[in-house]
Amino acid sequence: MREINRLGSFAIVLSIGLLGTSSAGFAQAINTQTANMPPAESVPAANFAQRNMAPTAAFAMFNLKQQRLREHHLPIPLGPLPAGVNPQAAGQPTVKETALSTALAPLANPSVQLLFEHALTKTETNQITSTVCEPSVGARGHGGKEVLYTGNWFAAFSKDSGSTFQFINPATSFPASSHGAFCCDQVVIYDPKNDVMFWLMQYINDATGNIQRLAVAQGNDITNEAWHYYDFSPQNVGNWTNEWFDFPNLAVGSNYLYWSSNAFSTTGQEPFTRCVMMRLPLANLAKYQGFSFQYFNATDVGGLRATQGATDPMYWAAHVNQQTLRVFTWPEASGQITQNDVAVQTWSNNARVAPGPDGRDWLGREDARVNGAWQSGDTIGFAWTASQDATYPFPQVRVAIMNKDTKAITAQPHIWNSQFAFAYPSLAPNSDGVPGISVAYGGKLLYPSHCYGIYNGSGWELVVSANGTSGPSEGNLWGDYLTIRPHGNNPKTWVATGFTLQGGSARTDIQPLYINFGLAGP
Repeated sequence: MREINRLGSFAIVLSIGLLGTSSAGFAQAINTQTANMPPAESVPAANFAQRNMAPTAAFAMFNLKQQRLREHHLPIPLGPLPAGVNPQAAGQPTVKETALSTALAPLANPSVQLLFEHALTKTETNQITSTVCEPSVGARGHGGKEVLYTGNWFAAFSKDSGSTFQFINPATSFPASSHGAFCCDQVVIYDPKNDVMFWLMQYINDATGNIQRLAVAQGNDITNEAWHYYDFSPQNVGNWTNEWFDFPNLAVGSNYLYWSSNAFSTTGQEPFTRCVMMRLPLANLAKYQGFSFQYFNATDVGGLRATQGATDPMYWAAHVNQQTLRVFTWPEASGQITQNDVAVQTWSNNARVAPGPDGRDWLGREDARVNGAWQSGDTIGFAWTASQDATYPFPQVRVAIMNKDTKAITAQPHIWNSQFAFAYPSLAPNSDGVPGISVAYGGKLLYPSHCYGIYNGSGWELVVSANGTSGPSEGNLWGDYLTIRPHGNNPKTWVATGFTLQGGSARTDIQPLYINFGLAGP
């Protein structure tokens, strides 16, 4: 395991949460629609046995692929604020700053305990990395030691609980798409109930659309890397022509896998077309069978994010404007969804700015879409990155926690600092309902860095995992998301992803992190 550069004696402070109040709008009922998916296709085992260790030189088209990355993450709807509302208005911060734990400056009574940390090597990623890293992870349960780790453009597989990984080339391990080549969003999640690993991959669009491919492996098929897959497109989901999917996410409920994505026009005119939430039956997926599935789509909001840890019903949210979250509820026994508009503290949506010591601004790509969503007991929470304003001098993570039934706000414990920015939050509860978080930070005296921790009910306890040594040289690109999940074998603990630049500012200097942490004590 490589030594990871950590923070020295620089004093760092974060927010601690205070209660807030808000109101939830009248619930509106929405009907869903149904589509069908045939049985899964099989991937030849030889594709993975060869490990696909193509030389890095084979990626001579990488710059072109990076350009395709810039064509992703297109704007999604955000409505105007009511007349007279000024998100830049000065005022006292609604939450206080508190300390971030480092080796030299530990928390007084720490609850967070690092169990294992591994920085993926350049051999394990084959240097097919990007400063838009988007790392995701799933750690198998049922006594297994398998860990699947993905990022733009690589994947890596471990059979020894994350101590070592073997590179996988997603571009060549699966059959070609009928539209375009693999690129580049990937999401991994493990379903402990059915012992299934899900691996979602996005492909480039052509003039008519693209696919998002859901790879599935159950039980010993995970160990043997015997993958099966389903291809979803705007055409075979909703019969939407000349559209392509982008920015996917996954969440596991009691009996369904929830899959969200935005969709954009291939014609370039008013590119955003809709957001989609699909509900796929876990029992059929575990057997690689065909199935009918239900879906919801909306054209007035985008960037749906389902709650990690929810079982039945499932919840998700998106922004209406800078003071309103639209929260959706979908019971598993129903084909009908309800939505509530919930008022939150007003936030600013200007360009996020947080240059580091080298002057490189790592937040040039970040926007307001919800990146963190979770359920903990009777509450659900959502988190996103807001821009600096007269109250908060740097971009910060806004958090809204509410009662899952009434949608009344119970707390808004934002994560902020007067000396640097926070961005790209990902959250998930452990089996005891404690929310864990993976989040990036940096700016001013700090290069883009990473930390992890928990929400203890009144504030955040965050611990540094790695301190970066540079900002990105490729167009201020960072993000677009991190991942945190309960560990399959010990769901009281979490597995999380992060990344930093180490020793340089190019994409090949990206160092992805695999982290397993839990709560201190017995």
